[in-house]
Amino acid sequence: MSRKHKHIIVGGGFGGLRVARLLANRDDVDVIIVNPQANFEYHGSLYRSANGTSPLETVIPYREIFADTNIEYRQDFMIDIDLKAKRIKLLSGNSLDYDTVTLALGYEPEYFGIPGMREFSKTLYSLADALELRRSLKYLAEISFHKSTPARVIVAGGGPTGIEVAAAIPYFFELITGDRRVEVTVIEAQQRILGALTEEFSRTVEKSLGSAISIRCGQKVIRATKQMLHIADGPSMPFDIVVWTAGSSANSYFRQRPDLFEVDRKGRAIVDQHLQPTDKAAYVIGDSAAVQYSGTAHAAIEMGGYVAHKISNDLAGKESSVFEPTEPAYAVPTDHVSAVAMDGPKLLAGGQGWELRRKLDLEALTLIMPEAAARSHWLSGESLANMFSPTVKRI
Repeated sequence: MSRKHKHIIVGGGFGGLRVARLLANRDDVDVIIVNPQANFEYHGSLYRSANGTSPLETVIPYREIFADTNIEYRQDFMIDIDLKAKRIKLLSGNSLDYDTVTLALGYEPEYFGIPGMREFSKTLYSLADALELRRSLKYLAEISFHKSTPARVIVAGGGPTGIEVAAAIPYFFELITGDRRVEVTVIEAQQRILGALTEEFSRTVEKSLGSAISIRCGQKVIRATKQMLHIADGPSMPFDIVVWTAGSSANSYFRQRPDLFEVDRKGRAIVDQHLQPTDKAAYVIGDSAAVQYSGTAHAAIEMGGYVAHKISNDLAGKESSVFEPTEPAYAVPTDHVSAVAMDGPKLLAGGQGWELRRKLDLEALTLIMPEAAARSHWLSGESLANMFSPTVKRI
């Protein structure tokens, strides 16, 4: 009996999990995932966990994801890779040899050197961040309930995450106090929100947000101090909470190893049309790959599917076509149960947009785990977290 091909996946996000599920349960491939967390975190629903819904949609134990597979899961952290020896070194002191490897290392928060931003802002890059933001917003809603002036929340960054967070805050305040009285402002350095999407999409989102959210574009943040955001060529803005969503970068490991990887100006690993760097036993996928549309779950899943397909072809002695990315479907929430979404050439708003957003969430989850588990966690996202104790008198 011939030796089985060993494929190691470093990273437990959408891309890595898609590779793993497509290569699982084969008699010619061993799949090992290396990742430091015990649970998968769905970043697309972090804003919902921050604003009152159950975190059970956001955090999914890997044991559920791999329950019907022979995938080996190592809860560990890769500290280095030897591409020539085909070996990864782990924080535990162990090392693993491989035949092929997928690096799906994800992204990191990026503050662009803005003084004080790291110290005085909240972020939304993990479930821990989401729960901390929820705790802070809940406390702010409670203490501001009896004040004459509304609470002030600034969201720095007008991309999809920033809009999602901002749009849900008034509803969250209403859950806590019965009153939506909160001033939410989105600050964006570019001349419009959602600059990566079409102008029509951006305008539709801004119209859907209405007067509930104040949008200030062309505003560059230069410094943050305690309860004050300083703007270039403009007046400083006081805040009770500031949420930073304006920056992320590829995993810094690729920048730290210029001898192994060439990176673009965003620090993403440059790969060829087969998603490979110069070494042909390695693949780089997901947020850290310099590929069109990277940074979305759609792109990560698509890249993961391609890698699994290419490895299967290689083992069968078949040629593989090149990777061709497709544009994701975009759906940006504009309130608790409304969104603006692209359905082919059409834009959907309100409840229709929200239905498409939830459909896309479910489809993404079913591509990386058993369908029953995906649906169970997806449905939990419709439930409120058990956290609303009557600490204030409702209106």
